[in-house]
Amino acid sequence: MPLVAVVEDDEAVCRALCRLLRALHYGPVGFNSAETFLDSLSTHLPHCAIVDLHLPGRKGIEILGHVAVFGRMPVIIMTGFNQAGMRERCLEAGAVAYVTKPVAAVTLSAILRQVIGPA
Repeated sequence: MPLVAVVEDDEAVCRALCRLLRALHYGPVGFNSAETFLDSLSTHLPHCAIVDLHLPGRKGIEILGHVAVFGRMPVIIMTGFNQAGMRERCLEAGAVAYVTKPVAAVTLSAILRQVIGPA
C-alpha cells in the first residue's frame, strides 16, 4: 500500500484527508507541522506528500527544497488561500500539483494515480 504523508496543521482537515486516502486505498500518515514531517524523512520516506502551503513555521513551498535532498518524492501543495502567482511558484519549485481546499476526491485520486500509480 503506497504511503502518503499529509502535512496539515488543521487537525480536522488532516483527519478528513487521511480518511479519504484510506478510502482510496492509500496508507496515510498525518503530520501537524513541517518540522515533524521533515524529521520523519530520515526513517520513513512516503511515496508522496500532500502539504498545506500555509503551515506555521516553514511554509509548504519551503518543504519542496528539503524534500529534494531525499530523492524524487512527489509533493502536492494544497491551499485554502490561493494567491496570485503562487501556483506557478510552487510548480517551478518542484511541486507535482497545486490544489485548493476542499480537494475533490476525484481530483486527488487522479493526481495520486498519475504520480505514484494506483493503490
